[in-house]
Amino acid sequence: MLMWVSIIECVAIFLSAVGTIVSAYAICKSNSLIEKQMKDQKYKDLQDTLREILKIGVRYPYFERKDFTSAWSVQKYYEEEEYTRYDFYCNLIYNYLHDVFEYFEKDRKKIEDYVDVKHWIRMHKANWTHSVDDENLDGYDKEFRDFINSYIS
Repeated sequence: MLMWVSIIECVAIFLSAVGTIVSAYAICKSNSLIEKQMKDQKYKDLQDTLREILKIGVRYPYFERKDFTSAWSVQKYYEEEEYTRYDFYCNLIYNYLHDVFEYFEKDRKKIEDYVDVKHWIRMHKANWTHSVDDENLDGYDKEFRDFINSYIS
């Protein structure tokens, strides 16, 4: 009789261990699916934001003309409405690029494969280097600023 109790205890311990392993696997699998859904949603959000930025560029095509962007100055921001609007457009671009930078885990190749980052940064470098109230210096982490600046220098 004592031997049967030991066998039953061993089976119970084994089944408990199996149950724990199955539960742990299910939790890991569930977490993995949630992380994938969150990443997929973030990618969709990036796509939606890109579409919105492009719509603004179509509405105000001079925002993407070198003669306009290179004439940027903080003084014009205060004096001319089109340059104030342009500054907000640039803020959208930099915020978007920061999100892309984070999404692709700071991987330059993946970022460049996803969006024409070189063109955008070089087109809007006057606004980046001469921002209103140093918002680009104070608003972004050093790693992102270094990333942006690497295309300008």
